[in-house]
Amino acid sequence: EPVGGAVTEVPATPGSANPPADANVKPAAAATGTAGAKGAPPIHGALNANQTVVYVLDASGSMGANGMFDAARAQLVATLNAQPAGARFQVIAYAAQPTPLLASAGTALPMSEANVRSAAQKLAALEPRGKSDHRAAVRAAAAYRPDVILVLT
Repeated sequence: EPVGGAVTEVPATPGSANPPADANVKPAAAATGTAGAKGAPPIHGALNANQTVVYVLDASGSMGANGMFDAARAQLVATLNAQPAGARFQVIAYAAQPTPLLASAGTALPMSEANVRSAAQKLAALEPRGKSDHRAAVRAAAAYRPDVILVLT
């Protein structure tokens, strides 16, 4: 019985049908609702102009299920388009091997219209396949010394 008449919420136990909600996690159904659609919502708001972000995109075969890869790709492009020109970025696609999408000398690139367009074109050509190696992908992202690493898996 609640103390002092207050209602308390008890967290669900692991494996229960109703685990506690995490505000940072979007359900898969919400992500797949915009798969490949123009006007996909960005993943996050605008960075500060001096920030560096590396997006790490899981391109393994499991991402192809239920349009998850298409949704992640569309939302990533929408996110890139919403960033200020002064921010810097790189996109690393990975399955077994992490691969930077944009050629650079190990540094993140300016969020210019040309770089964003190039990233969008290279993302459009990707097809999910193989098994993922998350650890190698995050290690590759950390080599860019970003302020933020965002993993889409």
